[in-house]
Amino acid sequence: MSRNTVGVALLSLSLSLASCVTMRVYQLPLSPAEGQAMVPALIAACQGQGLEAFRGPNGAVANLEDGVMLSWQDSANHDDFILVMSLPDKVPEPEAQARFEKAKARADQLWSVAVASRQVMMPPPTVVVMPQPVPVQSTTVTAPGTTISIGGALMPNVSVTVQDAPVPQPASSSSASCCINGAGYSCPTAAAVDRCSGAFMRCMSACNFSCQGRCEREAPLDPSGCSRNASLDASCRQ
Repeated sequence: MSRNTVGVALLSLSLSLASCVTMRVYQLPLSPAEGQAMVPALIAACQGQGLEAFRGPNGAVANLEDGVMLSWQDSANHDDFILVMSLPDKVPEPEAQARFEKAKARADQLWSVAVASRQVMMPPPTVVVMPQPVPVQSTTVTAPGTTISIGGALMPNVSVTVQDAPVPQPASSSSASCCINGAGYSCPTAAAVDRCSGAFMRCMSACNFSCQGRCEREAPLDPSGCSRNASLDASCRQ
């Protein structure tokens, strides 16, 4: 090995050892984007304690009272956010460990202050209230021309319809009708229509159509007060 080669090797080893003594790097549990969002709060926390602090090319930089430099910044490959602590020149190696421990404790304290201040400055999250689906509402089935129906897969083709009846009809004449699963019924009164399917639909509406079994027990579809009328089937299936 030539003298020049040995000299280069010794120089590289010397720089490596000096680097280990004068610099420490800690990986922080944040992405680079999250870390950069903390930079203003870190600078404010340092300046609030009388330290010289500024935004450097890669993040927040602060100088402690004993000359140790702290830098919160992206890593060289921009995959991590790190804390770099650099000692001043010519710090004796026996003193280096104590200086690093003191600097790390101060860096942790400054970080806690920055996190707390940023939480205070951040506005509360916006609460977005999504509109809720409006269920079919029905309390009575008395208005002529009113149609209430349940669509979709839950109860397909179930509807109750009150036909127009501008002139009162005798009790034997059908003035209203209801439909159950595509089958039409003529009903003499609105009360009969209500028993046919109106009560069932009020029960379903009250639970946003999520209690079919209970409604079938408590308010079953009951066309017994009406008469089967096949001529209404076509309109029931529309």
